[in-house]
Amino acid sequence: DRNTVQMDIFPTNILDNVQVIKSSTADLPADFTGGMVNIVTKDMPTKEEFSISVGIQVNPEMHFNSDFLTYEGSSTDKLGFDDGMRSLPISRQQYIPSPSENNQLLTVVTQQFNPEMKAKKEKSYMDANMGFTYGNQFNVGSDKQLGFLAAGSYREEYIFFQDFENGNYRKSADKTVTELSLAKGQVGDVGRNNILWSGLAGLTLKTPKSKYKLTAMHIQNGLSTAGYLNQQILFADAVEVYKDNLEYKQSQISNALLSGKHSNDDGSWVTEWKLSPTYSRIDDKDVRVAPFKYEEDEDIFTISPSSAGNPSRIWRNLEEINGVGTLNVQNRHQLFKKPAKIIFGGGFTYKERDFSIDNYRIRIQGGQAQQLYGDADGLLLDENLWTVSTRRGSYIEGNFEPANTYNSIQTVAAAFVSEEFQITQKLKSILGLRFEKFDLYYTGQNNFGDVVYDEEKVLDKADLFPSLNLIYSVNDESNARISYARTTARPSFKEASITQIFDPLSSTTFNGNIDLQPTYIDNFDVRYERFGSNAQMFAISGFFKNFIDPIELTYFLAAPDQFQPRNLGNAIVYGVEFEIRKDFNFISESLKDLSFNMNFSLIESELEMGEDELEARRLSLREGEELEDTRELQGQSPYLINVGLNYGNEDNGWQAGLFYNIQGETLEVVGTGDVPDVYTMPFHSLNFNMSKSFGKNSSSNINFGIKNILDDDAESHYQSYKAEDQIFTKLTPGRGFTLGYAYKF
Repeated sequence: DRNTVQMDIFPTNILDNVQVIKSSTADLPADFTGGMVNIVTKDMPTKEEFSISVGIQVNPEMHFNSDFLTYEGSSTDKLGFDDGMRSLPISRQQYIPSPSENNQLLTVVTQQFNPEMKAKKEKSYMDANMGFTYGNQFNVGSDKQLGFLAAGSYREEYIFFQDFENGNYRKSADKTVTELSLAKGQVGDVGRNNILWSGLAGLTLKTPKSKYKLTAMHIQNGLSTAGYLNQQILFADAVEVYKDNLEYKQSQISNALLSGKHSNDDGSWVTEWKLSPTYSRIDDKDVRVAPFKYEEDEDIFTISPSSAGNPSRIWRNLEEINGVGTLNVQNRHQLFKKPAKIIFGGGFTYKERDFSIDNYRIRIQGGQAQQLYGDADGLLLDENLWTVSTRRGSYIEGNFEPANTYNSIQTVAAAFVSEEFQITQKLKSILGLRFEKFDLYYTGQNNFGDVVYDEEKVLDKADLFPSLNLIYSVNDESNARISYARTTARPSFKEASITQIFDPLSSTTFNGNIDLQPTYIDNFDVRYERFGSNAQMFAISGFFKNFIDPIELTYFLAAPDQFQPRNLGNAIVYGVEFEIRKDFNFISESLKDLSFNMNFSLIESELEMGEDELEARRLSLREGEELEDTRELQGQSPYLINVGLNYGNEDNGWQAGLFYNIQGETLEVVGTGDVPDVYTMPFHSLNFNMSKSFGKNSSSNINFGIKNILDDDAESHYQSYKAEDQIFTKLTPGRGFTLGYAYKF
């Protein structure tokens, strides 16, 4: 969905470190907006090492709850994949007759579909996780070392959101009315069983002048979801709906990394290369939706396609391959009799995605729906199916959807050069230039079939990305930095498409935008930093970013339940950042193990709206409301605070930390005309962790933690002039208690 990676899919036992890079340089990819995260997996250990860990988490609001919603899965669900039970039961080419043809084949086809459509109540259990690592190093000959590492992890989670809520609101047609009107909203319970496991294996060979590394990693995820929701639909006519929703998402990532690093005798030349293919696949397998229209006056449940929608079965398949190759050469030399370093190289990235949807609907001929009394499991029971003899009952219609099927290819060819030069004894410069050629090819068609793309090149960009970094050494402990870099943010596969993706749980639709253009960003930064002993530091930074054509999420054609990414205008972002890590040794020697860290950013964003957006907002102004030609940039928080209080003592084995994070109210979806803006509300995240190492060589470790101590809710609100905030989405994550044990052999 995004050009970012979910960090929580990487278990900590396979990570060596996580590098956060805030300033762009020529040797880094140009697709760099606010920063970059480099996830470095573990390398060869210095000695034989074997460790195991186990852990649990209990959330009183989610676990051991008899109201938890689920449904019958397959025999391999606990392994993170479906055994085929949820696979499409018929061929895509299967002909499905209509009832008017009076063909018994219609009954036969309908019988192939799993009849379970209803969310069931069942007691939930606590979360559990386990992991292991094993590695060693051997001498190979007189001057070579061969190391290997293997790691695995497994995690199961029970997630239960009671009173899950989402809504779609509009402004009143009467300009004197400021309060928002509900167009469609729903509230209910959603249960999820999440399985995530990973495996990593690696070999490393070191010679006096070279290092070779081969790593293979696989991550597998199976997410089963069951929900039961009460929905109010008011934008056409007043309709009340009760809806069962069953989903299964199966995801996998397989990656290999082959890399080498070589140097000459004196180390003045260093060459690094990497080859890394990745295979990813996501399958939404047999998404089942059963909406029943409820008529309170007569106390009956009916199937009403025009207002509540049809019961449906959806299969979505996404397959992606990603190949990356890079070459980086550096040479230390003298320039004007001063030390310098040149880095040059290039790379090539190839990404290809295939996406398809099969969509089937359950229709009912005759009045059978009322006899089910809202019981979704009755829809496909044999006694309720359409037959030639009765010509009444449920039947399947639908097909593979060519309009929501696409193939897309992205390629990036890059070359760069960067020179690091010591201008004076205290002043160092890094001057770089990067070239990237970006191409996007698309194959697909629209809903009507009158717009067809056949491997058409929809984006063709060749750009230069200059960068300059100046570092002035004030003294041995402090630096002053000034930097500039031009970078880009390119649309994702999903964004740059013409597909329409319906989310049955929230009843919303995402629409791709084949006309999206990449964003270009000019980044200016100034920073002063001071370092102390024991990783203490102080830094203050100022930054300014100029965005050309930022990609923002907005509503599609003023529809309150459909979204689309668009280039809506140009923007600037500027602000200050304050960072500090400090221990309490300055107060007393007895407090040297206690430390404090804080990161605080204050950010101002301003987007100059285009004429189309201005006109839409102008037409929907309330009485007394004034319109400005600028607004916040979508997705940009006005402030960010991270605070941590840490205790660590290697001698007694105790470690503890209290961590707080909050982001300011952030524009989440850009409103259009009668549809108001949506803002993500601040979430007060306060977490506590404590651990104790003990035993011989501190081989045992026990840890305890509390998540979301403040028991805050995650909410997004509609906001409009002089109107009360209304719920866009609301989740109640609850408070979690974790306990774990690890042993290192």
